[in-house]
Amino acid sequence: MGSWALGLLVLFGVATTLHAATDKVFCFYNSNAMYRTGNGRVAPTDLNPHLCTHLVYQYANFKSYGAISTEDLESNGLRQFANQGVGLFKKMISVGGPEQSSSVLSNIMSIVSLRKAAVLSIISLVNEYNLDGIDFYWRYPVLSGGNPVDRENIIKFLTLLNESLKASGKLLTISVAPTKDFFMSSYDVPQLSSVVDYVNVMAFDLRAYWDAKTGFNSPAYASSAEASVDEAELNVDSILRGWINAGLASSKIILGVSTEGHSFKLSSTYATGLRARTLGPGTEGIHTITDGVLNYLETCELIGKGGWTIVWSNTQKAHYAYKGDQWVSYESIPSLEAKIALAKQYQVAGMGIWAVDGDDVRDVCGQGTFTLLRFVAENFGIQEPGGEPSNTTPITTTTTTTPAIIKPTTTTTTTTTTTTTTVATPTGLPEICPSSGYVRDPSNCAKFYRCVIGARFSILSTGTCQEGLYFDTRYNVCNWKTFVSC
Repeated sequence: MGSWALGLLVLFGVATTLHAATDKVFCFYNSNAMYRTGNGRVAPTDLNPHLCTHLVYQYANFKSYGAISTEDLESNGLRQFANQGVGLFKKMISVGGPEQSSSVLSNIMSIVSLRKAAVLSIISLVNEYNLDGIDFYWRYPVLSGGNPVDRENIIKFLTLLNESLKASGKLLTISVAPTKDFFMSSYDVPQLSSVVDYVNVMAFDLRAYWDAKTGFNSPAYASSAEASVDEAELNVDSILRGWINAGLASSKIILGVSTEGHSFKLSSTYATGLRARTLGPGTEGIHTITDGVLNYLETCELIGKGGWTIVWSNTQKAHYAYKGDQWVSYESIPSLEAKIALAKQYQVAGMGIWAVDGDDVRDVCGQGTFTLLRFVAENFGIQEPGGEPSNTTPITTTTTTTPAIIKPTTTTTTTTTTTTTTVATPTGLPEICPSSGYVRDPSNCAKFYRCVIGARFSILSTGTCQEGLYFDTRYNVCNWKTFVSC
C-alpha cells in the first residue's frame, strides 16, 4: 500500500532531547495476536525487541488457589517469546490482565497462604522461562468485585513478591488504570511507589462508545469545552499530575500509550465532530475483530482506501477521522510527540506501548515497520543496529477555527522513493557516516543515507525525497521544505 495521510507528519516542533532518566520503552505483546490472520497476525518471532528496553508478554492468569495457570502458555508462544535472543532489552511476563477475575485476586490477596502460593508460582514461572521480571496487572483493586481491604493487601503481596524477585535480581512492575478513581481508592500510592521498580500508567481508553458521544481515546491535554471537572481530567497531562501529586515518584512512571483506537457509530453523518452523539461502537476491524476497536494497522489500512476526513486538535494534541457513520480516535506521530514532551516535562522513566502487535509491524502502510514504536524509541535514543528511517510523508493542511484543527487533504498523497544497495566499500559516495544511523547529504537537502558501520561501511542505503521535500534530520522523515532547516 502506498503512503497514506494519517497525520504522521510532525506538525509542530518539539525538542526531542529528553531528560536523561526518560529512556525506558516497555513493549507489551498480546499473545492473542498469534491467532489473527494476514498482516494482523504477529508471532513472538515477528517482534523487534531491539526497539525496546523491556519486552512484556501478556498474559498469565491466576487460579483461585494462587497458582499461575501454565497450561496454555506454551501453545500461546511464551517459549518463543523467551527465546527472543540476547540484547539490552529485558524479557518479562504480565500476570493477571483484563480478563482476570477481580474477586479471585481479591481473595488471593486476603489470605496469607494464598499470597505465598502466588509468589512461589510466579518465581517458578520466571525461573522456568529465564525471564527478567514480572508485571502485575490487577485492573480494579477495591473496585469492580474487589474489597476495601484490597488496598492494604495488595501492598503486602507486592512487598513479599518484590523481596523474592530481588533475591535473584528480577524486576517487579505493576500496571494501573489511569484516573483518580484508582490512585485515590485502589492504592496506597506512596507505599506502592516504594515496593515496585516501575508503575505502568495506562493513560488510554479514556473515552469510548459507552459514553454515547465521540471523544479522544488519549488526548494529551484537556479542552475548555469539557462538560465537567471529571471530564477535564481525562487527559495525559492531568493523569500524570494526579499520580505524582498522590505520591508516585515520577522516576518510576512508565507512561502507557495504546496502538488501539476507539471507534464509534455516529448518530448522524451531519454531526461528525467531538462530543457528537453516537449509537454504539464502530464496525469491528478485520484483525482485532472487536466492535469499537481499531488498531493502528487497521486504521491506516482503512484510511489508505480513501474517503476519510482526518482532523487534528491542536488544543488536545490528538487525531480523529470519520467516514460516513464511522468515527475513530487514534494515536499518531504528532499525538505521540505531544506525549513525549509531557514525559520530558514530568521527568518520567519512559513510555509503554500497548501493544506493539497493533502497530504496523510489516510496513503495510508505507511509513516504516513498527511506525509508532520506532518513533518513541528513536526519541528516547534507542535505535536497532542498522535501523531504518521513518518513511513519513507530508500532508497538505488547512487550519480552521477554534478549537484549532488541521485537516490533511485526503485525496492527495506523496511518496518517497528509496533504493537499497549492499556494498563492501562504496565508491563515489561522500564520507559522511560518523556512526550508524541516518545522515542528510551535506550538498543535497533532499538526499539521505542510512549508514551501518562495519570496518568502514558495511551497508549504505540511499534515499531521495520527492520534489518539494527535504530530509528532516529531527525526525528522519521527508518533510515540506517550509518545515526543514537546511
